[in-house]
Amino acid sequence: MTRSELVKSILKGNGHLKTDEVESALDCFFETFESALSQDGRVELRDFGVLSIRRRASRQARNPRNGQIVSIPEKRYLHFKMSKYLRQVLNCTSL
Repeated sequence: MTRSELVKSILKGNGHLKTDEVESALDCFFETFESALSQDGRVELRDFGVLSIRRRASRQARNPRNGQIVSIPEKRYLHFKMSKYLRQVLNCTSL
């Protein structure tokens, strides 16, 4: 689902909202989400899951084309762990 599809879906479910209001609310939501991840490194949404920031340590690797050793710096990446409820919904098991 793209952002515009998400806006349309929200508008379809709530007839009294305007497109600008939904887009503004989504902008605010995503900005808050980004801020929380960059500061705390963790966002927990009940019945959905937990998003957290993890780190990959710096390491040495080899360029497969010429065999030269290359240094790869430390990186941060996003990790998602789904909730038990979401796992049951996706797997169509009884709740």
